[in-house]
Formats: sequence, C-alpha cells, structure tokens
Amino acid sequence: MLEFVTSGTLLSRRVRISAWTLILLSTVFRTAVSQEIGHVPISSLDFCSVDSVTDGDTLRCGGVPIRLLLIDAPEMDQGQWGEVAKDALQSLVAVGTRLYLEYDLERKDRYGRKLAYLYLEDGRIVNKELLRMGVALVSVYPPNVKYVDQFREVQEEAVRREVGLWKFDAFSCTPADHRAGKCPSFHSVSEEVLSSSVDGWIFHIVWHGLL
Repeated sequence: MLEFVTSGTLLSRRVRISAWTLILLSTVFRTAVSQEIGHVPISSLDFCSVDSVTDGDTLRCGGVPIRLLLIDAPEMDQGQWGEVAKDALQSLVAVGTRLYLEYDLERKDRYGRKLAYLYLEDGRIVNKELLRMGVALVSVYPPNVKYVDQFREVQEEAVRREVGLWKFDAFSCTPADHRAGKCPSFHSVSEEVLSSSVDGWIFHIVWHGLL
C-alpha cells in the first residue's frame, strides 16, 4: 500500500513537472515571439492605445495626435472619399487597440503631431495596410523615407488590381492638390451607390459627381 502511494505520488510529481515544463516552454516561446513586431525589437518601440480616429491618416493614441508616415488619404471634405478612408483606418484600429510606434528621422511635423509607422500586435504596419486596401497614396516628405520603396510596391499592386478607391476616380484629385485648392469642388449633381471589397472589408460609397 505504501509502495502504491509512493508510486502514485511520484507519478503525480512527474505529471506536475511535465505540465510545468510545458507551461515554461510555452512562456519562453511566447516571449521569444513577442520580442519583435515585424522585424523591429519591441524594446525599441513606444506603444499606446487608440483614443479616436481623426481621418484616413491621422488618429489620437495615448492622448497624442499621430500622423501616419509616408501616406496621404483623402481629406474629410473630399466628398465621400474621406469617409471611406477614415472607415478603413477605423476597421484596422478600433478604439482601445494597442499600437506600437516606429519613428523615422523626424518625429514631429509642423503641427506638433507625432510622425510614425504604426504596428499592430500581429506585426502588420497600419500605414502599409491602408495602401494595400487602396484608400491612401504614398506621400514622401524627406528625410522620412525608410519604407518608401516597399510602400510604393504595395501601392502599385493596389493600382494594378484596382483595389479600394482605385476602382473609382477618387485619386484624380490627390489629397495634396485638394489642400492646395487645385481641384474642382464637389457638387451633389448625380448620386450612385457603389461598393467594393478588400479582403472581406466592404465599404459602400455614395458618389457625388463633379461639375
């Protein structure tokens, strides 16, 4: 009887040791994986939680306004295109989403906003995802050009496939030209409901023609 109990105790210990070993290995594995976001060490990145989305390329995170680097999305007064771009960003970064910030050479713009590449916890770069979804353009302001070649390739693929807003005439007036007053105004002349899909994300657009 004593021998049986002892054997059972040893067996229990073996089981417990095995379980703790698995837990330890699992923890080590998760720690190793979580040391990097994309190919950037987490220890080198700031992080914050999303407060709100301002438009298609700007948000508030941790109480601070952040402008996404190397992209330009339609402005909120560019007909429905601005709403579509904002909705796309919100689909990626809902309020409360944890983001990791990677900076380039200049960390702030003239408006005092932080300039950053924003990483999701799964390693995707939000800036790049918006280009892939076809709701933003590559926009270069040296010296912040770290990922410009990579981003241009993503944009070229979106244009080729007519993804997102590239399916329509949304970028016939770029956001930069719109801000400079170089584009005609939007008028509610004709209205047509259009739709497109990007990896399951569907947006509906009410398009107002131009005079």
